[in-house]
Amino acid sequence: MKALIKLIIFLGLAIGLVLLFKDSNDVVMIVTGNERRTVSLLTAVVALLIAFIVLYLLFRLIGWILSRPKAVVDWSEERHHKKDIRLLERGWVDLLEGKHYDAEKNFTKLTYHTKNVDRHILANIGAARAAHAIGDYPKRDLLLKDARRLSADNPKLDAAVVAVQADLLIEQGQAHNALMYLEYADSVDNKQLHIKHQLLRAYEQTDQEVKLIDTAKFLYKRKSISKEEYLGLMREFGPKLISRAKYDDAVSFYNSLPKEEKQFPEIALAISRRFDQLEEYSKSSQALETSINNKLNSAVLAYYAKAHESVVNDRLHKAQKWLTTDPNNHELLLALGQLCLANSLWGQAEKYLTQSLKIKDNERVHALLGVLYDKQGNHNQALTHWRKASLINTDFTNQDHLIFIEPADLSNDPITPPDVKNLEKPDDHFLEDNVQSYQEKPLN
Repeated sequence: MKALIKLIIFLGLAIGLVLLFKDSNDVVMIVTGNERRTVSLLTAVVALLIAFIVLYLLFRLIGWILSRPKAVVDWSEERHHKKDIRLLERGWVDLLEGKHYDAEKNFTKLTYHTKNVDRHILANIGAARAAHAIGDYPKRDLLLKDARRLSADNPKLDAAVVAVQADLLIEQGQAHNALMYLEYADSVDNKQLHIKHQLLRAYEQTDQEVKLIDTAKFLYKRKSISKEEYLGLMREFGPKLISRAKYDDAVSFYNSLPKEEKQFPEIALAISRRFDQLEEYSKSSQALETSINNKLNSAVLAYYAKAHESVVNDRLHKAQKWLTTDPNNHELLLALGQLCLANSLWGQAEKYLTQSLKIKDNERVHALLGVLYDKQGNHNQALTHWRKASLINTDFTNQDHLIFIEPADLSNDPITPPDVKNLEKPDDHFLEDNVQSYQEKPLN
């Protein structure tokens, strides 16, 4: 098309020149050897134009003829390329539709058909996913190994293959094996969010709390996970990190947390236990109070009430302040009763525990009241509350669910001390021939 446009423009210029020189009387003399030929200027210009056009068309024809072999090769490659794309599309469509056998068949055809390395790698990845879905793990591993071989000279493409390999291993439940591949892919490009998400899953499965929390923070800052998901991970794995890390590392981690995360009951309990192990009871109180000041939690209150004698008074005063804002909280009354009991304040302990019992019947309250009355010498009342504590949460109303245990068989119990064998009623584990030998030889 471009050549045709150029030719039309050229013809237009030629016609313009003819019209320009048609009234000219100038001549052009052509000398060839001993001969001289004279023609008008217009005739010479037209002859040159015609010669140029002929030569142009001739060279174009020669160029077209010479380019035919390359054109045939290009056509063949284009046809080959279209078939590759068609097989690739069919394979991925079948894979997405769950037709794993058909997908593997199309991807395998593509690996034999294509001459393009990138498409070969993509076909191997697709076939590996299909083989994984079918459960043919050895074939999956061979396909991925071949893909890694082909992508050896391209680190980014190799990292992509590794990411797929790790993803399939995680789905198979082999997070430990997947971590090696994921950490390699992350070292190639540590800003790939997909790899970070896979690392998060792998760290979660392998209980690597430190790396998991660092990865979760990275994804949360990039807004790749929601705040609820991030805080959920912190509530689950933060206490594990505090419990398993060295003391200094655990305290450093806790101090680095924002106030919102320090208020989580799970984290407060975990760090409080670490403080108590080294008898740093005041720090333990501060950690628990940070959580309780935000929201009263039964587990935190119960642990707060188990105070060491050095901090009992302080915790008791704190709890009394909380009671002014929530006077009908039976769990807070229970904690106050336990603190008073630890501080030998029998009257106040009875007051708080009785108030808690009026709000809600609870076996722990009865148990503490039993301890209180026992210390005061009221053994009958103590026994009454201990019996109530043992009967709470036991339902005897539904006779269908009662389990009656048969009396124990005492017929084979030893009548002699435990280091002496009773041969009149031998145990089942004696060998038969030994039993017979004993029966043949009666005891004296």
